[in-house]
Amino acid sequence: MQVQQLLLVWSFKLLLEGAELPSTTYQITNTCAVEGSTVLLPCTFKPLNSFYKDNGMEVPLRIVRVLWCRKHPICQGTTPSVFDSNSSLKHPQFQYLGDMKGNCTLQISNIQLGDQETYRFRMEADHLEGHLTNQTGITVRVEGNPLMRVTGSNDSEVREAVPRGQELRVAPIRSALQVEAESEGETSYVILGVVSAVLLVVVAFIALFFIIKRRRSAVGRSAEGRQRGDVVLPSGPGADQRTDRYTEDVSYAAVHFKQNKPSRELQPQADDVVYSAVVTRG
Repeated sequence: MQVQQLLLVWSFKLLLEGAELPSTTYQITNTCAVEGSTVLLPCTFKPLNSFYKDNGMEVPLRIVRVLWCRKHPICQGTTPSVFDSNSSLKHPQFQYLGDMKGNCTLQISNIQLGDQETYRFRMEADHLEGHLTNQTGITVRVEGNPLMRVTGSNDSEVREAVPRGQELRVAPIRSALQVEAESEGETSYVILGVVSAVLLVVVAFIALFFIIKRRRSAVGRSAEGRQRGDVVLPSGPGADQRTDRYTEDVSYAAVHFKQNKPSRELQPQADDVVYSAVVTRG
């Protein structure tokens, strides 16, 4: 009877231990990044809360160390790591975004070609029973950054990364000018359009200037004509004296012509009459 009870206890113990085994889960196992970009390695872990000794006594566990390493399959002991919670040496390129309870996400900034490796997470408890390394890891592949360089007037350079895949690619770097790939033709069209628009505006202003000038000239001539047409000739005494030179010349010529002819025709008639009268009387 006692043997059966012991078997039941040990079976129940094994079931509990199997249900509470520590685990590490990588949301992705492969990823690709462009040189100079930032990459996230999402990760979660479940620590072992306790374990049972051979005498059946339960021993609680607590996570005391978390670390990320590359190249090494287990990351134990003094293996070089990119992040170690127990180390005072921190790599600014690698930032641990997780905690000691269940989040083990790692961020890699400004990734380089030499960072192309398989990264693995390891957790360590205050007893060997709580240590675990998921050897699957996350393999990171790094591609060279295809850049297009544009030299500005201030000798500055623009570097623009070509996006590929679903990873985040940061395209800094220094310049006030941003040029996208395959935009040279579009830029030429934009410049041509701007120049054409400026020319059209200039032509429109010139045409408007000449139109306004012509209208002002026409208005001036019309006003001058109306002023001449509205002149009133004077009346009353002395009005005949206020004539122009042309009128005076014509009148004088007419009068002169009328005074000459009649005097020549009448002179012989008068002489004949006087002579006849004298002869008759004698």
